[in-house]
Amino acid sequence: MKEIVSSKNLCGLLTDLPRLIDKRLINHGDRVAYILSCMLMCRGGLEDFEIAEYALLAELHDIGALAVEKSGDMLKFENMNPMPHSIYGYLFLKYISPMGETAKIIMYSHVDWQTLKGIKFDLKDISNFLNLAGRIDLFHNTLRSKFDHRKLRTYENTKYSKETLDLFDSANAKYDIFANLESGEYKKKLDQLYNALLFSDEEKEKYLEVLLYYSEFKSDETVINTVTSITLVKEIAKKLGGFNEWDMRVLHYGALLHDIGMFTVPMDILTAPRALTPEELATMRRHVELASNLMEKHKIDPEVLSIVSKHHERIDGSGYPNRLLAKDLSKSDRIMQVADTVTSLISKRSYRKPKPKDAVIAILSDEVNHNKFDRPIVKALIDNYDEIVHKSEHEAEIMLKNVSKLNSQYAAVSTALVGKK
Repeated sequence: MKEIVSSKNLCGLLTDLPRLIDKRLINHGDRVAYILSCMLMCRGGLEDFEIAEYALLAELHDIGALAVEKSGDMLKFENMNPMPHSIYGYLFLKYISPMGETAKIIMYSHVDWQTLKGIKFDLKDISNFLNLAGRIDLFHNTLRSKFDHRKLRTYENTKYSKETLDLFDSANAKYDIFANLESGEYKKKLDQLYNALLFSDEEKEKYLEVLLYYSEFKSDETVINTVTSITLVKEIAKKLGGFNEWDMRVLHYGALLHDIGMFTVPMDILTAPRALTPEELATMRRHVELASNLMEKHKIDPEVLSIVSKHHERIDGSGYPNRLLAKDLSKSDRIMQVADTVTSLISKRSYRKPKPKDAVIAILSDEVNHNKFDRPIVKALIDNYDEIVHKSEHEAEIMLKNVSKLNSQYAAVSTALVGKK
């Protein structure tokens, strides 16, 4: 079966989306990943794909900040109290991604070596490498030529092991790390490294689902809407019939990715308790173009891209952004259009309560009569409305329970670690 996305391009999606959600993360993860990869290459003993996987983990080492650090700049939340986002990031990647216990590298990436050396963890050396890489990037990015990394020797065998500091010096001499950071050449070298990534189909499936959980970093409503849309498109397709396994995969991931452009929309617009101004509406509508550009950049399967880029089009040409007509829209595109509309209608909004069944059906029927939606698709939904909507509510409830479980684990681990201090 074809693939939705290659391993390398999936990596790009995993690292680009957090930067859309929070501008504090722009390029920091890339630079830290590059520094860590140079250290690992210099040390030797690992295959390229293993180094690439550690680099991906380094790119995501601050992912927990999206959940627990709601304000402040990078230097502040990295220096004042980094453990909360380290713990959350570890749990997020352990339970949701294929990384498993390897993600514990992140939890220990802000623990001083004098404490870390006494902890039973096979990868604690890489945690210490990551700790130093993160610190070097923060200081170098802030101080530039005024930063003298040799002063970090003050912390030898306290914050960082002698091996870690020696290894960075060797890697810098061999790969000219600071020069590549200054010139931007590190981006090309990191991109070349990611050619070595080779995820199994199962790992790809799980990493793609990580993208769904990213929605939680925006708001509960965002993740509920995504799960609802996924369920609606799949259930409508089942009722219509004629969709094979690949078609259903395309629908699933099209629905999962269709609103990722919303990550860039400010919360004051998303939660406005009123009608949006023309300028705000234009900002909101740009989410389609942003998502489409991201899908194209990372070479997502064209059928999935089509669903993402056309979910606000209408068969009479009245939709946006390209005012496409029925002939330009596949059946999967049209299903997504209906599912997205229903998701919006049955979801709670800052300015209104969820629409009841009768109101939703009346709106859909009116849209069909005005040639906005495909009639057989709307009929399949209306004829099975209670069953389909109930299933979507059930799936959303499961998702929220998973998020709640993650938050409970975070609270428990945080309490346990604080108790040990």
